Parts: sequence; structure tokens; C-alpha cells
Amino acid sequence: MKKILFLMTAALMIIGCSSDDDNNNSDEGEQIDFHFDKKEITATYGEDLLIELMGIAPSKCNIYSSDEFILDVSNNNDKIKIVPHYAGNALVIAEYKNVKDTCNVKVKPTLSYAEEPILTLGTSRSEVKKQMSQYQHSGTVGGYTGEDYFFNTKSKVCYQFDTNDKLIAIKQELTKSSYGINRVKEGLSQRYKQTSHSNNVYWYSHPNIMTVRVEEQVSKVYVWFAKDAVIMEQCYPW
Repeated sequence: MKKILFLMTAALMIIGCSSDDDNNNSDEGEQIDFHFDKKEITATYGEDLLIELMGIAPSKCNIYSSDEFILDVSNNNDKIKIVPHYAGNALVIAEYKNVKDTCNVKVKPTLSYAEEPILTLGTSRSEVKKQMSQYQHSGTVGGYTGEDYFFNTKSKVCYQFDTNDKLIAIKQELTKSSYGINRVKEGLSQRYKQTSHSNNVYWYSHPNIMTVRVEEQVSKVYVWFAKDAVIMEQCYPW
């Protein structure tokens, strides 16, 4: 009789443990459907934003930015706080187990330093021509292989391409009386981090994305854009 009672007790203990394991495993395999309340939002430089995650608490998720140079994110009670650092585009990403959702954030500058050229490196020559078709095209001379356009008589932009006709460098020529150096510097500082300054030359950067050089001359302000200074000088020497 004692032996029978012992075996019954052991069996009940095994069943209880198995039930607990099943509960734990069901949590691990749980599928939660969640999403951001907006798929795309626009922020202004210097403006913090809050967005919501529907279907799950943000504290349960891994929340991060696709580009921490542009913006940072953090949990803020039951919402997600977005802190923009520079103008540009980045994704806010939420992950829980094997489920992920994104929200595209566009951070707009508060100041336009000049007419903004196409700055997406890798853009095809044909696409540059298409987007710039409303502006006056400048003819090419002396074997120059780039494409130059006038936004107006005091604002010119030059585009240079690699052997595959992909955009690799940009140079802007601005008349100083209309586009002062302080305005250019302030506008660029909302888009890039200033890295150095020597006499009349200023350097800015979006790490691993874009290098910017600004030079103030007597009557002109020149702005160069390229992934790095080597490519920049090869295309448009200073």
C-alpha cells in the first residue's frame, strides 16, 4: 500500500512539473502583433517627439534608431521618445522576439542656407538630370564629365559621377552677397557636425555618409560634398 501511494505521489509531481514547463514554453512561442501608431512622421530640428507602439508595451521591446547621428530613441513611460540631433532621415525600430516594426522619421531643418542640391550619393546621372530638369543646364568644356546647373544667377551646383554614372561628388558656388558665410554655416550645422575650422575653411561630417567642405572667398562661398575628402578633391580640386 505504501508503495502504491509513493508511486501516485511521484506521478502527480511529474505531471505538475510538465504543466509548468508547458506554460513557460507557450510564453516563449507567443506571437504578438504590434505596430507603431504612425508609419512615417516629420520632426523639426531641435524638436523632441513622442510616438506610440500599439499592441505591446515599449519596455518589452528592443527600441533603437537606424542612425544615431540623426536621432536617438528611448522609452518614455508607455511611449517612445525621439530626440533629433541633425536634419535627415532615420528609422525607429521596435523588435520583440521575431517580430519587428519600423517608423520612418524625417527631421527637417529650420533654416535653408541655399537651394539644396541632390545629395544622395549613388544617384544615377539620368535621375539627376530628371530632378534638375527645371533649372538651366550649363554646357561642358575641356573634357569635363560632370553636370552643372544654375538654380539662379547667384547659385550654381556641379555634379560629378563615377565610371558607372553614379553620383560621387557635388560642389555649390554661391554669390557671397546673397548667401553669406554665417547663413551657410548655420544651415549646414543643422545637417552635419562641424569637425574643424582653419582660417576661411570649415569642415563638416555625417560619419561614413558625407564629408562637407566650406570655403569663404572674396565674393563667393563654395561648398563641397562627397563621402570623403579624397574623392572630393579628385573631382573638384581646391
